[in-house]
Amino acid sequence: MSVKTGEETLPERIQKLKKNIGILPIYESAYTAWVVMGAKYKPVAKKVIPVSTQDPDAGIPQYREILIGDLPELPVLPVKMEDQNYTERLTKERVMSIISRVPAGFLMKEELELFVHIMLKYD
Repeated sequence: MSVKTGEETLPERIQKLKKNIGILPIYESAYTAWVVMGAKYKPVAKKVIPVSTQDPDAGIPQYREILIGDLPELPVLPVKMEDQNYTERLTKERVMSIISRVPAGFLMKEELELFVHIMLKYD
């Protein structure tokens, strides 16, 4: 391959660059030419394209119904936050810290009170 740049060929140019940079002449010129020409780590011809297949030895998944018992009703009017009975784990300060992380306007006041009620109920 001889690409002319002025009067010199590409291999001659590479040898000249090697000498100027201080690369030992033991390295192959083809490798250096690839770097100069912008070759990539892996050629496109060697690219591996994954193919979706099924494992014939795999078992057939069995799905079971999840039984959920009777859920207790949520209170229509939850206890106000001021009247809650806080616990050792969920102190008033900790609950306020949790509520402060909820974006403003995301929940209404009644929804926040319901949230606190459920947290304290299942503490």
